[in-house]
Amino acid sequence: APGVEVVPLIAEATDARKVASIFETYRPDVVFHAAAYKHVPLMEAHPAEAVRVNVLGTRIVAEAAERSGAERFVLVSTDKAVEPSSAMGATKRRAELIVLGRAKSHTLFTAVRFGNVLRSRGSVVPTFESQIEAGGPVTVTHPDMTRYFMSISEAVNSSFRRAYSPRAASSLCWIWASPSASMTLPAAWCGCGGCAPISTSLSSTLASDPARK
Repeated sequence: APGVEVVPLIAEATDARKVASIFETYRPDVVFHAAAYKHVPLMEAHPAEAVRVNVLGTRIVAEAAERSGAERFVLVSTDKAVEPSSAMGATKRRAELIVLGRAKSHTLFTAVRFGNVLRSRGSVVPTFESQIEAGGPVTVTHPDMTRYFMSISEAVNSSFRRAYSPRAASSLCWIWASPSASMTLPAAWCGCGGCAPISTSLSSTLASDPARK
């Protein structure tokens, strides 16, 4: 926005001393905490790192925000925190509990859960595009899996609305788009690209790992 100074900073969310220094220096009014490890298979292989960043990092940032007098704190969470079946989901659920357990704080703590944000880092869209341009096959984890897709702008706007919602205190908000089968998105992308409608001959499925639902 015009007139707003942007100060780029680099720090580890788990570096308590550095995080505390940043919050004491700049004293932000609103904090959006999105720093997390979100890659499901990698976190299954390295669960200690998932705990270090997703759990400890959230606690450190939340405590720094509270000490520096922040008015509001929004944790950006994930649908994989629902009855988690993975290390990533379990650590994000723990992060939610850390935030939502601060009901008596002068800082308003809240959390939002998102499904799949199209074109965000790790989004499946670029993979589908390259596979379709190459003539297939288009790979999906399982044709019967359901996923929830939304755009980056929808996700950002929902986070801002959540931060200033009068009913947001110590609560969890689900931000959902309409559900769709995992085959729906690549089929639609293929149509938008001007190629032939996707068929079983152009698609293949991958074995679903135990951490995915």
